[in-house]
Amino acid sequence: KLSKRELKAAKFKEAVKSKPSKEQKDVADKPKPEEIEDAYIPENLAAKSKPSSKQESKITKPAKTSKKPLRFILFVGNLPDSATEETLKEHLKACRPNVIRLRQSKNKSGPYAFIEFEGHEAPSRMDTALKLHHTVYLGNKINIELTVGGGGTTRARKEKLREKNKTLRQEQRDRI
Repeated sequence: KLSKRELKAAKFKEAVKSKPSKEQKDVADKPKPEEIEDAYIPENLAAKSKPSSKQESKITKPAKTSKKPLRFILFVGNLPDSATEETLKEHLKACRPNVIRLRQSKNKSGPYAFIEFEGHEAPSRMDTALKLHHTVYLGNKINIELTVGGGGTTRARKEKLREKNKTLRQEQRDRI
């Protein structure tokens, strides 16, 4: 007599045996020779028995996809408790952020926000937002700083963030 564990193992082995192997699946997915003969072949390729390497590369290479749009995330801190998404949007209207995410702090230090910029105009709009650093919003002097998306407190992330903010401060000094 088999235990429950042994029965379960035996059922699993049977299921594995009844499934087709990967090689059998690959053979089943390949077209049959008669299906290949009926397939459409472009005229410029049908005339030649073997396509040249140039033609082959055109056929096998996938089309290039467009680059991901530029995306920047800024941190907005020292917001007053009365801050709302609408009033913050009004304060930041000069930089036209795509997304504003207002969050309440868990440690009672007040709300904070993340603003996102996407698209080909994102760098210039982000610069406009960074110029609003230390402006007064509903009675508080707010902080607007670059952030490295993703969160976390790893040493590498903190160093990356430190470097980004250092170069940003240097650029701001150069402008003045």
